[in-house]
Amino acid sequence: MGLLLDLLADEFPHLRREQEITAAVAKATTPVEVARATVTTNPDGTRTAHPSAVLTVPALLDEIDRLNAALPDRGDKIAAWLKAERDEHPKSTVHWTALDELLDLYRLHADTGTRLDQHACEGRCCADCASGPDRG
Repeated sequence: MGLLLDLLADEFPHLRREQEITAAVAKATTPVEVARATVTTNPDGTRTAHPSAVLTVPALLDEIDRLNAALPDRGDKIAAWLKAERDEHPKSTVHWTALDELLDLYRLHADTGTRLDQHACEGRCCADCASGPDRG
């Protein structure tokens, strides 16, 4: 049966794409991977979504909500913990300074709405820091 499908796919390129999508979706472990597997970039740069991509939209929205919920917040448990840890040390000590700088960085991420695995700087502009304009 596989040989017949291969022969048909050679004659009808859209069948080949169907096979590729089916294989990629079967290997996908996240909604994002499913979405990537079901979208084709056309030669002109536009994208075409496979009809099965519609099934991934609710899962993608759930993933976006999960990621947004993971954004740092000034009043969250992590900020409170960092502050409490910092305050356990005398001011001007190495430990207090390190925790204070970490708390400041956490607050900067919270204020700019930046995930912790991404670079954040004041003014949302990297021109004034050593990270360079392409870091994001």
